[in-house]
Amino acid sequence: MLSRATLVFAGVVLSSTAAAEPSADRPGAARDRTAWQEDAEAYCQLVTGTAGSESALLMSPTLFGQLDVSSGLDAPGDAGSLHAQPRLSVGASYSAAGLYRAGLLRDRARAECVRHRALSQLNAYIAAFQDVLTSGALSAKLAVLTAATPRAQEILSSTKAALEQSLATVDELDGLTLRVHDLLAEVDQTARDLQMARGRGAPPTATVAELKREHDAADALVERYNAALRRSYAWDVSVQGGYLHVFGARQDIPVFGALRASVNLGMMFQRGHDERAAAGRRRLTASEVGGTRDRVEQVILELTAAHRAEQRRLERTRALLAELDARLRSVEPLTDRRAKIYAQNTWFELVHVKAEVEYLRVHVEELARLLGEG
Repeated sequence: MLSRATLVFAGVVLSSTAAAEPSADRPGAARDRTAWQEDAEAYCQLVTGTAGSESALLMSPTLFGQLDVSSGLDAPGDAGSLHAQPRLSVGASYSAAGLYRAGLLRDRARAECVRHRALSQLNAYIAAFQDVLTSGALSAKLAVLTAATPRAQEILSSTKAALEQSLATVDELDGLTLRVHDLLAEVDQTARDLQMARGRGAPPTATVAELKREHDAADALVERYNAALRRSYAWDVSVQGGYLHVFGARQDIPVFGALRASVNLGMMFQRGHDERAAAGRRRLTASEVGGTRDRVEQVILELTAAHRAEQRRLERTRALLAELDARLRSVEPLTDRRAKIYAQNTWFELVHVKAEVEYLRVHVEELARLLGEG
């Protein structure tokens, strides 16, 4: 049987899961769920429904009826009568072991819900970050580029007007046109990337390390419930009672009752096998090639490498941003035509670098949070 400490632990871990079980009756509930939440709740509905169906049989008494023929030796009434006597018995029986197994089935189903919920979130991480893009970083970049678009159009319009007044050259206009085109193209590309990132769904709020610990704890608990279920078939305490009528015999009290207890001695040899099964389960979960854990480890390696690389890029890009900003400030007061052209070109470069800095800053923060470092 499970120890008291194990049952207490199970109650603490699984009580929070009960509140998160499917709420299919709530209008609009499905619209509020992400893909991984829908997957987890569907699985939870399956296993809890199955466990409920199985436990309903185990928790209920069994009604029976029997018609047989026996000799007078085991029939009540005239003990000297040896002729066959028909008997009719009806009653009910109840098994304490069945009640215990019903509780284990329900507890195991809740543990399976916790395990699959963690697994669904790990799969969501794989889907969301397999290309190492994050929606928060892309949103920050898009905000900078979008904010710069009106001024870019204004610079282009003023240059066209200057060309009409012979205050600018065709080459200058062509150069500015290409720069504005590049800016708008980058806005469009960033918007598409953001849409794709959001289309994969919002990632879970828990870190990968937290989800792995939650999955492993629930997986170990499921295996302990499996072992307890196997051991529960080695013993039983049951009660039986009902009405007994023997045809052709006088009965003072036409009822019967019995209390039965049984133990299979093989129970003494189960524990070692159960421990070996639990150890094998842990090894299988940790070493499954191509499984969720293996793919998550690959994503973590990619995220870790990306985090380090993005930190280095952020330092270099911030230095470049400071240098470009200083250059722009130094030439903005000048009224010379060449200085004005240089200032415009520098401003466009500054916009791209500033957008990159914002992207890298948010990306580094998001990667740190995902890896549990923030």
